[in-house]
Amino acid sequence: MFLKLFTEDVIIINELAWQEDSLKVFISVLGIPLTPKFMEDTFSSPTITAWHSTSFDHILTLPKLGKTKKTISAFSYSSRDTLTSVMTGIRTDAGFVAEIKGTLVLKSFEDVMSMPDAQGRRWIGFGMESLYNNGNNRKLSKFSRDMHTKLKDMLYPILVDQFENVNEDEKEFLLKYLNDLPNANNEGAVKSIQRILNALPKKSRGIVYKKYIDGAMKIVKRYSKGFMAAFFNNSSTTDYWDELLINQFTVEKVYYIGNSPEYYDDSYNRDLDDMVAELESKGFKTEDIDPDSFYKLMKSKEKIQLKA
Repeated sequence: MFLKLFTEDVIIINELAWQEDSLKVFISVLGIPLTPKFMEDTFSSPTITAWHSTSFDHILTLPKLGKTKKTISAFSYSSRDTLTSVMTGIRTDAGFVAEIKGTLVLKSFEDVMSMPDAQGRRWIGFGMESLYNNGNNRKLSKFSRDMHTKLKDMLYPILVDQFENVNEDEKEFLLKYLNDLPNANNEGAVKSIQRILNALPKKSRGIVYKKYIDGAMKIVKRYSKGFMAAFFNNSSTTDYWDELLINQFTVEKVYYIGNSPEYYDDSYNRDLDDMVAELESKGFKTEDIDPDSFYKLMKSKEKIQLKA
């Protein structure tokens, strides 16, 4: 039964594969672009212990990555029902879980599928259905709706200012989307913005992009208490797992599930003992652990409390 759960298809994220061109990410989500420096300046940034589920090859890159301000996705909590899937990897074949100690950049009540761009920002898309209509967390849902409206209202005059640069052939067609934007619902607003941005010349998109980032940062600072309440100060009651963004970290230990060697053979075409031996030869501390024991270990760690 365990092996069946362990090899199930799960939602996974490959940190490097998800890095996209900054402008493309901006166009794809109506969200807030967060940087480690901005988070440090706006909120407290404690040093915490968290867990990063990943592949064998990525484990080897973590010590070098931990010396930078680039963020990685991690978790501090998972329900017991989803823990096995989390340990096998969040969007990538894994089977290895690194215990890391580093600086907390962002904590969310549950996985909000933040998107990294090529410039090191992390985008939280407030137009995303998972935030906008979050049945498990009304506080997050309300804040996301309010934030989505504020971002849309901030962006509207910027688009109006640049609309004259849209191709003449498309202006009449797109004018309807521009005029409807102030009253558009969640899905409609995102689609209208995408249509208009994609029709603008590159220079105009760049101007919109820069002004949007400046405006979004001002909004987050103005509503920092609401941001904290929605993302940071939620208890771990999700049926899934939370999401943390961590940087400047060290790898304390690497855990693996030794009673399922078949998984590692299938995923890596390599013997588990050989991989563990290589990790130890490179200075990693390792430990064989089962999901029940890992769950108890995870629950024993200190909860995160932050102040804006």
